[in-house]
Amino acid sequence: MRSGPRTRSARPASTLGALGRIRLCQVAVHLSYVSADGHVLIDRRLCLGEAWDADDERRELAGVPDETGFATKPQLAGDTLEAAHDSGVRTAWVAADEVYGGRDLRRRICTLGYGYAIAVPTSHRVTTPGGGQAQVTMLLERVPKRACMG
Repeated sequence: MRSGPRTRSARPASTLGALGRIRLCQVAVHLSYVSADGHVLIDRRLCLGEAWDADDERRELAGVPDETGFATKPQLAGDTLEAAHDSGVRTAWVAADEVYGGRDLRRRICTLGYGYAIAVPTSHRVTTPGGGQAQVTMLLERVPKRACMG
């Protein structure tokens, strides 16, 4: 992790779980390809905060390229997936944590022909086989305590 006032996309209000406190930090979205033979990082995008996007002097001092602008982490993830797909990378599915679990990214993933396993917030609602709606935490309460999860 890079840190300091000239660090690209230093976000004074960002809290990193690894640090457990508020620090200036650089945030990026990474795309890895994983197979039985191993894994490799195939793309990364700087997650530039809105304040940085609007501050030309700060951008110049830190060397932020002109083509880099504000985008959400899910938008950046979709961009990396599309770039990989356009380069000929094929996979059966995509995995991500809950920050990427929004509808827009899931649709982009499906458009590329991939399946996905993406965590969602506990407040997320899904349609049940009976056609009703339920919060995911309510559905998990129905799973027997001794059910096999693996």
